[in-house]
Amino acid sequence: MSRHVVFLASPLDASNPAPANDNYRRLPEAFRSAQWQVTEAAFDELHLKDSEIYCDTVRLSDADLIWPIGFGRREGFFDRLQLLAQLPQHLMLTPAERYLTHHGKAVWLHHSVATRASNNAAQLLQWIAAEQQDWIVKPLAGSLGRSVVHLQASESAVQLSTKVHAVMAQAPGEYFVLQPFLATVSAGETRTLVADGNIIGSYLRVPDDGVRANLAQRSSAKRTDLSPSAQALVKSISHDLIELGIGFAAIDTVAGHLMEVNIANPGGLATLAELYQADFAARVVAAIEHRRYTTENTQ
Repeated sequence: MSRHVVFLASPLDASNPAPANDNYRRLPEAFRSAQWQVTEAAFDELHLKDSEIYCDTVRLSDADLIWPIGFGRREGFFDRLQLLAQLPQHLMLTPAERYLTHHGKAVWLHHSVATRASNNAAQLLQWIAAEQQDWIVKPLAGSLGRSVVHLQASESAVQLSTKVHAVMAQAPGEYFVLQPFLATVSAGETRTLVADGNIIGSYLRVPDDGVRANLAQRSSAKRTDLSPSAQALVKSISHDLIELGIGFAAIDTVAGHLMEVNIANPGGLATLAELYQADFAARVVAAIEHRRYTTENTQ
């Protein structure tokens, strides 16, 4: 009997922005090719009935794997996580609580450059004024390189204040990160995808403007090999991901420093496939099958 995976995603309609990547299509296709039964459902179809969690007519506790793609709509996010948290968590690709505690720029800070965060522009400007150097300001929970601002030491206090207030005004009340600017980012940021602790592939994202390495910000992608320092860092974080039960993630590094770990819906499978002419989604399926299901069958 084939295993059953349920993918939860936002509906593709006018009320949702276009997906940032094609995981919603590529991953279900890969599981079908591996002879899994695949159900694709919308986050909004989650509901509780008689102490069981359903998505449309599918009882989720009957599935072998439940894979949320992204967070879904902002409205109802915490409610959906509460419902998903009622399921046996070994069925989840990533335990529900990890989406709250381990996605973003405030995790694994011991691997990052010195990081500060505040939702108060005056606080950020006070830190900036105390140290004469270039800085990066970016949203704590942002993605796709949006609202990333490079602050240069040569700029006046008025210019710096204007930039910080302008970017924070785009998301009132939300937290922004302040980090020293790494000049080495101009040579590229390495994205590494990992599935159940296995490295699936890496590629280099070279920024067009010397700052923003996200492909959504017109950076270019190139083949790469992990440097020894980056490989050690990725292996260390991959071990943590296994311990935390996080099944699929992207680890972004620059010159041996961690930039971010994305566990919600990391892109990169299409880029890897184009660069290396190989099916990396199939490698994701194989990694998950090997660790989760080969192990259970030998116990």
